[in-house]
Amino acid sequence: MPKVNRENPEDAQKIIDKFIADESAKHKILSFLSNAIIFANDLNHQNWNLNLDKNGGFIRLNIGQEYCIQISSRYVYILTLKEYIRKRLAETQLDIKFIGYDGEKDVVMSDLENVPDMLTKVPDSVVCSIKNQNLASVLPYLEEANREFISYAIKNTSIISKMVRAHSTGFVTYLSKYCQKHIPNPAYIDEVEFQEDLVSESQNQKNGAGFGNPETNRKVEQAATSLVTSEYEENGWTVKSVETEKRGFDLLCTKADKQECVEVKGIQGEFISFIVTAGEVRQSQINKNFVLCVVTSAITAPKLYKFTAKEFNERFSLETISYRASLKQK
Repeated sequence: MPKVNRENPEDAQKIIDKFIADESAKHKILSFLSNAIIFANDLNHQNWNLNLDKNGGFIRLNIGQEYCIQISSRYVYILTLKEYIRKRLAETQLDIKFIGYDGEKDVVMSDLENVPDMLTKVPDSVVCSIKNQNLASVLPYLEEANREFISYAIKNTSIISKMVRAHSTGFVTYLSKYCQKHIPNPAYIDEVEFQEDLVSESQNQKNGAGFGNPETNRKVEQAATSLVTSEYEENGWTVKSVETEKRGFDLLCTKADKQECVEVKGIQGEFISFIVTAGEVRQSQINKNFVLCVVTSAITAPKLYKFTAKEFNERFSLETISYRASLKQK
């Protein structure tokens, strides 16, 4: 198999489709994985990574220096704390094997009480090994135990540079699209955005507005604004550009006694994700005439989406990616 491109969502989809053909099982594990990522990111937005193996052998969520969830061709491995999985085993008979390390090699056992500890910085942890065909029935019972493992690992272990380099933005993009919700990348992705070995051209093509190089972003925004302007004018609106006036929107559109204050976002790829300023968010909250127009694949195959202020605030999640720091005045 050719080397996997970690920045390509299509490669991510090919790998997961190869591992798990059953759609119900796939939905369960990807929902489980996405919830774990969001939980970890809320605790610490830079102490985790999602590794799509370059040889296509596994997908792995790492928390600090500990692996947390691994999906492979036959099994899914989930790290838990023994006391929490013990509760679940008492409640129901789960089809799980447990993996420990006896000092020389991995030991696979059915009896949790006698499994040797793993070589991990998280005390009293255990690897749950689940056959892929059993995912749908087993996963609902493991989420609490896995979250407890995440909580401990993210506070007590630190991610290392080689793990940062292995993070797959492509799998995060695929996961967001599959689950129909925003899955964040860790904060360090912004910090390394301009390093050539971490950000490829294919990533820029798949990401949303504001993530490409300045020249490409300019062309995308121009194409999007031109399309939105033409759409309004064809429907009898008068369009005035107010972008340079810094009002929190780009176009002032009027038609008889109607007025719409339109913010335009152009996106190079298909996934709706973009940079939005504090002023634009403020407009969506106080201006009843605010309208957001998003144009995906703006240069190649443009598609226009319109959202009212109410729809924007209800349907979009906002994630802080930077701050302005000013020295406090005495």
